[in-house]
Amino acid sequence: MAAPSSNAKAIKVKKHFFQSLPVLSGKAGATIAVGNVLEEASGLLTLADHDDAATIVGVATSAGASGDTITYIPAWSEIIFSMTLDGDTNSPVTTADANLFQQYGLGIDAGNGNPYVNTDETSTVALTVVGYDDAAGTSRGRVLVTFMPNKTVWGA
Repeated sequence: MAAPSSNAKAIKVKKHFFQSLPVLSGKAGATIAVGNVLEEASGLLTLADHDDAATIVGVATSAGASGDTITYIPAWSEIIFSMTLDGDTNSPVTTADANLFQQYGLGIDAGNGNPYVNTDETSTVALTVVGYDDAAGTSRGRVLVTFMPNKTVWGA
């Protein structure tokens, strides 16, 4: 199913459990923008696909072209991100208590490329909702999520 267009807000770190936010670096295997969710492909950092849940590495903190060294925040479970809660259609999803502690897929907004929590994807999951950033009842609100360790290169 197609991703919604230009509704997702940029991903951001909300909380982490380290003295300072860890930032790692690697070689880009494609053109990367700040805020892109990254996956590993043959040792290179590439763009994660819509509903991808296999080899997620982290979230880009710098931009670059293929072959450039870029920086990223690793997708470790000790880092909580704030992401838009939405689905595969342009009909908005509203945050609700039923979303808490559920696992959903990673969506990529077709209009602006921002990642979002895809409530329509419950089989190819990569994210766990752990709280609210916007209040319950907010249309296309932001929720707090962690990447599922078994869906990342970092393992369980």
